[in-house]
Amino acid sequence: MLLDINMPVMNGYDTCVEIRNLIKNKKITSPMHVVAVTADVEPNNIFKLRVGGFDSVVEKPIYKKTLEKILYRYLDSINGGNAYWSATAKEQRDLTVITEEEEEIV
Repeated sequence: MLLDINMPVMNGYDTCVEIRNLIKNKKITSPMHVVAVTADVEPNNIFKLRVGGFDSVVEKPIYKKTLEKILYRYLDSINGGNAYWSATAKEQRDLTVITEEEEEIV
C-alpha cells in the first residue's frame, strides 16, 4: 500500500498506526506492506515513519523505476521470492528511502 503522509482527513502516520493495529488484532489477515510517500526524507522524519510502522519510504515525486522497485520488492516477499526483482536481505530489513531520477509518473 502506498500511503501519502499528508492526506486531508487522517494523516499517513495515523493511518499506518491504525492499519498496524488492525493487523495486530487479526482484523486484517493478509500480508500488508505500507510504504510512505513524502517529500520530507530528513532523518528525523524517517525515524518517525519507522516508529509509525512503515516498511519503506518513497520520496516525491515518484518515478516509474522507483514504483517498479517497490512493487517487485513487496510482491517478491509475498510470493516467496518469485518476482523478477528481489531485494537483498539488508534492503528487506531496513526502512529504505527509495528515489530514482527517471520518468515521473505521479
